[in-house]
Amino acid sequence: MITQARDYQKKAIEDIKQAFKEGLKKIILVSPTGTGKTFIFSMLAFLTMNNKKRVMVVTDRRELLRQAHGSLHKFGLIGQIINAETRKILYSTNLYVCSIQTLKSRKNKPEYIELMKSIDLLIIDECHKQDFNELVADFPKYVLGVTATPRRSGKMMQLGELYEKIISTIT
Repeated sequence: MITQARDYQKKAIEDIKQAFKEGLKKIILVSPTGTGKTFIFSMLAFLTMNNKKRVMVVTDRRELLRQAHGSLHKFGLIGQIINAETRKILYSTNLYVCSIQTLKSRKNKPEYIELMKSIDLLIIDECHKQDFNELVADFPKYVLGVTATPRRSGKMMQLGELYEKIISTIT
């Protein structure tokens, strides 16, 4: 599958893997709209799951939830969607795709506390949005934030306060 990647996507994947190997835990991937950010994070999810690790992709909108789930499915990765309608966590899967709103509303429930402890790689789609700040700040393992717009305006917390490194693809 990685052979289907464009050269800049392959380089981004290798750069992210290298940053994690160097001990960095919170990385941002910056890539313009239409350059395959979802493909890149799907490939990283695939590689992570091949190492018997658990992945969670978090989005802030229903359409992004469906888009991420569909992209992961193209890689043969079948996971559980967690949204407002989800009543039970399936622990038989190593992949979860969920909305930040659902995580926030259920974060103190024992089932969700245990789920979050079991996640090895947290992927945040559209990580420039402030809705993700608390999740990223509190998550102790690996985080990959993905965005086309790495700057926040005004008095918002800047991404550099949450993440340790930015990896960019083509401009």
